[in-house]
Amino acid sequence: MEDLIGVGTLFLIFGIVLILAGIYIFTGHKNPLIFGRAWVSAKNATKEELRRIGKIILIIAGIICLISVILLLIANHQEKSPAVSQESGEKTPAIESNNVGDNNQENIVTKVAYANWRSEDTTFGADEGCLNMDRFIFSDYPRLAVYKLDTKAQLDSFKEKYKNDFTMDQSHDEVPSFNDVTQNYDDEFFTNNSLILTYKEASSGALRFKISKVIKENGTLILKVVQTNNPEVYTEDMSGCFLMAEVSKDYLKDCKSFDAHFAGVAENTEEKKVTIPNGKIEKDYEIINTIDRFVYSAGNGIDDEIEVTQYTIEGDPIITTIKYNSEEDSFEVIKDTTQDKFGPQEVSKNHYDNTYKAFAGETTIAGEDYYEFKLVGEDNEKLICRFRHQSALISSDFISYDEVEDMDEFLIEVNNKELIVKIEDNSSSKALIEKLKYGDITIDAHDYGNFEKVGSLGFELPTNDKKITTKAGDVILYQGTELTIYYDTNTWNFTKLGEVTNVDGKELKNILRDGNVTMTLKLKQ
Repeated sequence: MEDLIGVGTLFLIFGIVLILAGIYIFTGHKNPLIFGRAWVSAKNATKEELRRIGKIILIIAGIICLISVILLLIANHQEKSPAVSQESGEKTPAIESNNVGDNNQENIVTKVAYANWRSEDTTFGADEGCLNMDRFIFSDYPRLAVYKLDTKAQLDSFKEKYKNDFTMDQSHDEVPSFNDVTQNYDDEFFTNNSLILTYKEASSGALRFKISKVIKENGTLILKVVQTNNPEVYTEDMSGCFLMAEVSKDYLKDCKSFDAHFAGVAENTEEKKVTIPNGKIEKDYEIINTIDRFVYSAGNGIDDEIEVTQYTIEGDPIITTIKYNSEEDSFEVIKDTTQDKFGPQEVSKNHYDNTYKAFAGETTIAGEDYYEFKLVGEDNEKLICRFRHQSALISSDFISYDEVEDMDEFLIEVNNKELIVKIEDNSSSKALIEKLKYGDITIDAHDYGNFEKVGSLGFELPTNDKKITTKAGDVILYQGTELTIYYDTNTWNFTKLGEVTNVDGKELKNILRDGNVTMTLKLKQ
């Protein structure tokens, strides 16, 4: 913005000077004051020639003045316009306010800055400045490194230390640079406030993130980070951003530790309705996946809702809608029995406060295996639905849990070919095998970097990341949510799920082909 103002001002000054010169010549003067030798020849010019020269100069001066006005208007518009929201594309203030986890402080300001992909040899997240490094060892979900800066000197030291590991002075589309975002954090700011900072890397520069919630829980301050968009087109550029929270030092007095979690996609566009018919359920894994998604959202502070339709013995539908409110950490259950000919025919609403948690899983009743979804409180629980999920799987291709435990292979079907994948011995591959027992998993994959096909699983698996140099045929878990088949080499921190054993690298590349593909993961019978 400052650059535009400067250039526009220079153009305006130059234009005014030309206007004066043009008028001077146009009126018949033969010795322009400021053009020196370039106009010596004008001494012998006729009056008509001088008028013609003056007219040309005036036209040029007018164009330059017009350009200067346009530049100044653009600069003025940028100064007054709010930032474009990464989440919805609407114009919103650049600073977001988020409710915190208790009533000690009403608002905490959070900001996002572009940081690019971090260098491979950075110590970020593995040095003494990282406040949650010890928690990474036993994390059940993606943790992000968190830092606390208490003074302007610490902020300057942070920038100096990591200036070669991250991009500090570059913006990306609407996301400002780290230097721009932090330029106003001076000694006065740090007198009463601290800056809590984390970093989220991304497989594409099209992805956007924000801090959705700041929670103080049992002496631990936690930043909840979410992805705010689901782009239709993924740009092939690895990226990353810093996410910061401005927190008062009074609010931090009783905080003994700090943490940051990545809680998935904020605006969940997946299926929010499930129907549970009477009798045998043919595709109960679809119901289970939808319920599991809602339970995950509620457990990670993400607003969500789900509609469950069940049927009476007579076949009348009863519709139950469960809504999770992240600000109150509470549930609203709306039960519609208006279509039940033999019921009360009413719509009832019940509120369940933050002592209740969403739960979904297997249970055994009278020797029968069921899957149930309920809200569980300290002294009570609200059952939403329960059905015999194993009865849906009893068929020629049913696989028991015990058999899954012993499996060391699964299949990937792509372009009418079956790839046999021998799994790694880690919790990530075992969790994937367990997920596959509920049914096949379909992934829409695309090319990336001319060395892999990658696509979203649609759910999250535990990670066992370590630095790997891939080879053709390696099946990799990236960031806990994306599955990749490599047809060439790459080196980074990944979790290896397994490797393709029945084709070589050249044949694999021919099978995968160019462009987008659909891959289906299934258990080997």
